[in-house]
This record gives sequence, C-alpha cells and structure tokens, in this order.
Amino acid sequence: MKNGFSILGVVALSLTLLFSHAPIAQAGGSLSAGQVSQYKEAKAAGKLVEVGNGYLSPGAGADGGLVALMNQINALRKEKYQAIANTNNVPLQAVEMSAGSKLTD
Repeated sequence: MKNGFSILGVVALSLTLLFSHAPIAQAGGSLSAGQVSQYKEAKAAGKLVEVGNGYLSPGAGADGGLVALMNQINALRKEKYQAIANTNNVPLQAVEMSAGSKLTD
C-alpha cells in the first residue's frame, strides 16, 4: 500500500505541473493562440465540457469545428497523460482519472 500512495503522489505532482500552465497545458500545449481562445470561449459557453475521464466532450451547440478542436485537444492530452503514465510506471487510466478529477473540480 505504501508504494501505491507514493505512485499516486508522483502522478498527482506530474499532473499539477502539467496543469500549472493552464489553459494551454490543459488543452495539450500545441495549440495556436486562436485555438486556445476558441477553447476557452467554448468551455465558458458550455460547448466543450470536461468529463471525469480527463477529456473533453461536446456540449450543447458544439459545431463541427469545435468537435474537431475537441478531438485535437483530446489527442494532445492523451499524449501527455501517456508520457506521465510511462514516466511513473502506472496505467494510463489512472492518470486519465486523476486528471479528470482535477479538471472537473
């Protein structure tokens, strides 16, 4: 059990560092300024919604362009989550769920 707590602590620290550069880190870190602005506006309007698995889901009024942006962000997030999982030797799903809990708070 002691190892479980230390691994979760390392994952939590990694996620804290990832999300300390919000919103670009939340979105994946490889977005243009215009895309970051579009992402922020869509989240504020409820057109992109954080879900408990660490990814975005389309909300009411999300059009094809927002869905494409959402898919790009989710792919970038998955890359970052996988890197954290690999670095800490934990399952991807553990990182995703940890990120989801931080994003939906």
